Amino acid sequence: MTVYRIPKLGYREVAGYLPVSSFRLRNRVDAQRFVIEGDAAGLQALAREFLLVAWSGGDQHLDPITATDPGYGYFERGVEVVLGDSRFTRPPALDSFLYAARPARSSQVAVMRQGSECWTHGNDIFGIDGNTASMLSFTQHCLDLAESETPAGTELTYAPGMQLLNESVPFSLRKLASTAK
Repeated sequence: MTVYRIPKLGYREVAGYLPVSSFRLRNRVDAQRFVIEGDAAGLQALAREFLLVAWSGGDQHLDPITATDPGYGYFERGVEVVLGDSRFTRPPALDSFLYAARPARSSQVAVMRQGSECWTHGNDIFGIDGNTASMLSFTQHCLDLAESETPAGTELTYAPGMQLLNESVPFSLRKLASTAK
């Protein structure tokens, strides 16, 4: 179990605590749902972006890597993903972050924090828009999937009318096997 403790939240503090190193992230449409998959480092990088939205509101644009700019982008394959809190109207409510990640032992339906409200949409880009509680849920889910004891292939699913608002596109977070680069 990894304990994530960030005593003071801010862009520099989160980036320093969960630094982006070499990682794999990709996304795709599979059987009428959107799937975001990554290795442990990629899931930690994704957790960092969810946490930044939970802290500051607004949005984070996670672009695909392109041949013209291979040093920029998040996804080695797929479309742009936008994480956002479009209803954010307050100063940051979070001043710290503490979470003890627990390995996800098998694929399952995700459990969201109380008060979570989230919706997804997608065409040329995929959007995940939700309140602070939902962004913290996604942060925690990514960190759970990133645990070394979580087997590759483990998937957390989010369904309309359950974890997502009714008009949402179903999606999953999935762990890939880590590879040395």
